[in-house]
Amino acid sequence: KSARDAPSPISRLSSRASGGSAMTAWEEEEEEAGDVPGVYLVLHEGTAVRSGISISSERLRLLKRGEQVRIVEVFEYKRQQRLRGRIEAQEGQPARSWITILSTEDDYRYAERVGPLQVARTSMIRGSTTTAGRPSPAAGGAS
Repeated sequence: KSARDAPSPISRLSSRASGGSAMTAWEEEEEEAGDVPGVYLVLHEGTAVRSGISISSERLRLLKRGEQVRIVEVFEYKRQQRLRGRIEAQEGQPARSWITILSTEDDYRYAERVGPLQVARTSMIRGSTTTAGRPSPAAGGAS
């Protein structure tokens, strides 16, 4: 592959108005990050989770607006005019599953990054809160 075929990050313009309020360091980092791996909030009802990076690959399930997903890889699929995100594999789920984050054709946003991957997350399987894959003190350390 040549350098021109490599995935390129897409940056989005900040929608934050300069109203004089100071941003925290985390907010500044998030604003600069753009669409990179992290926790994403689904904005589009019925966002398809697919088995491959292509939007024509097998549809595995549909996400509801308001759900959060952990995106571990972001890829700009220029041929299909999509910014795609690979969802972190969980027990009982396929190892590779993808969603569209953004249509680069019309800038329609399917999911918005709301935080880094290091934040605490709730396991849907066990119902315990974990941080970076380890039980948190709040969860009592039980597995």
